[in-house]
Amino acid sequence: MIIAIDGPAGTGKSTIAKLVAQALRFEHFDTGAMYRTFTWWLMHQSIDPGDASAVEKAIASFDFNIETKGDDKRYFAHGHDVTSAIRSLEVTEHVSKVAAIHYVRAHLVKIQKQFAEKNNAVFEGRDMGSVVFPNAELKIFLTASPKVRAERRLAQLKEKDPNTTTTLEKVLEEINARDKADRTRHNSPLVEAKDAKVIDTSDLSITEVIEEVIRLWTLHAPVEKCTLFYRACRGIALGLIKLFYRHKVSGMEKVPRGAAILASNHVSFLDPPIIGTSCPFPVHFFARASLFNGAILRFFISRLNTHPLQYGDHELAAMKMACQLLEEGKKIILFPEGERSFNGNIKKLKPGAARIALRTGAPIVPVYLEGVFNVWPRTRSLPRLLGRTRCHFGEPIDPASYAHLPKKEATEKLNQDLMEAICALRTP
Repeated sequence: MIIAIDGPAGTGKSTIAKLVAQALRFEHFDTGAMYRTFTWWLMHQSIDPGDASAVEKAIASFDFNIETKGDDKRYFAHGHDVTSAIRSLEVTEHVSKVAAIHYVRAHLVKIQKQFAEKNNAVFEGRDMGSVVFPNAELKIFLTASPKVRAERRLAQLKEKDPNTTTTLEKVLEEINARDKADRTRHNSPLVEAKDAKVIDTSDLSITEVIEEVIRLWTLHAPVEKCTLFYRACRGIALGLIKLFYRHKVSGMEKVPRGAAILASNHVSFLDPPIIGTSCPFPVHFFARASLFNGAILRFFISRLNTHPLQYGDHELAAMKMACQLLEEGKKIILFPEGERSFNGNIKKLKPGAARIALRTGAPIVPVYLEGVFNVWPRTRSLPRLLGRTRCHFGEPIDPASYAHLPKKEATEKLNQDLMEAICALRTP
């Protein structure tokens, strides 16, 4: 899954892309750094960007590499760490001209697309949404007034070198010149993709821009499609529970489009099918591996997104599998209590769901099942044929809200808030 962030220099693309990637647990790919690295290499080799033959030969043998250590990325050209050097004024003055060379772009775009095939990533540059990734799930175009962008750029330069003699007028002149070069170049000019969401960052803080991008991602994230078999089984099951249990659903509009954890109270064997039937989109379940021993049952439950867990390794296996499903943009159902309630009341939650949310960044949607305990309590071998059930979906909890806390404290706080959110959904 790809988020493409474009815009002119000084709009905060690099900062926003990096922080959005961290929040969503995506990879961050700074395409500008790639072009800057090649520009630096040409300058290091004393190659004139106007010498087509020399540039073409250089790009054909260009050795570019990225090393990631935590949240820090280091850029290398033929083994040279150029992370700081590529941000110099000399590179900035020449990068637009180099980036406009069609065979340079073709070679580097190929590397970008290969990276995207293997990763959920946030790409930022000048033509990510318009040329490189026209089918990206979300396209953002950041903009800001030239003066604001010049002020930001000057602040960066002074932070790196307090003794710099560069003036605001000179930086503004350079930004206007680069804007013109980027927008008028023949190959992949800087333009807004038709379906891009434009965000003017002139009067917004970094936090406000990030929140807006994540909000847009929530609205535009791809939704997993139901198979014909899944859709047919859900339709039959929904008809039956409405007939026998007058089943109702509330709060479905609160469930995000993309990856999410549906965390519910656990009172009955009916809980998974009740929640799954209540959702108009596919959801994924976990079940003990022994249920997959029979060929017929295995055929059905495997096609209904049920995943086997080996006995004795439930928590570790469930966390690993849940993280993988969430990273693929899917929705999973978890029962944080760990086992069915004996009396219908909510027990203390185990921390597994909170840990998975904090690890993946996926929102947790509290779910409360009402009436299901009366239909099939733990003390009955078979469910009652008549009753009344309801599935309540609450406001999603964003694990990013706990990022400022130490890991253990964040898990405990999120777990407590989740339990309170589930309890709050009970009908008075």
